[in-house]
Amino acid sequence: MLIVTDKAAQYLRETLARKPEGSPEALRVVYNEEGYQLVLDDAKEGDQVFEQEGQNYLFLDAPVSEALSDATLDVQESPQGMRITLAVTGTPEAEPEGEPEAESEPEAEPESEPEAEPAPKPEPESQSEPEAKP
Repeated sequence: MLIVTDKAAQYLRETLARKPEGSPEALRVVYNEEGYQLVLDDAKEGDQVFEQEGQNYLFLDAPVSEALSDATLDVQESPQGMRITLAVTGTPEAEPEGEPEAESEPEAEPESEPEAEPAPKPEPESQSEPEAKP
């Protein structure tokens, strides 16, 4: 199961507190051709729901939940401000890519928005042997 640090949970909840009225309920981790991203969304049947103090702040569908079962979502300070990071056990830490997206763009943007970046995919093993140099 994805581990969300207390610091990351607080950061996501604070970010959601600044979303426009009528926006989707929480953030969802999605995977697309650009990698993992956070988008504003409402809960769907079968979602893994992360909540704190009665507030839903993060949703994962079954495929993403399974893919991130050994990952940790955290927050790190960077020169640009706070950034969400996604670290998968056995792989280097990756900063999430993109900004939270909503079906309609929010009118007021948080100072530091969570971002999602793809977790590194394992490289396929090569079947050929390295070339010998003369």
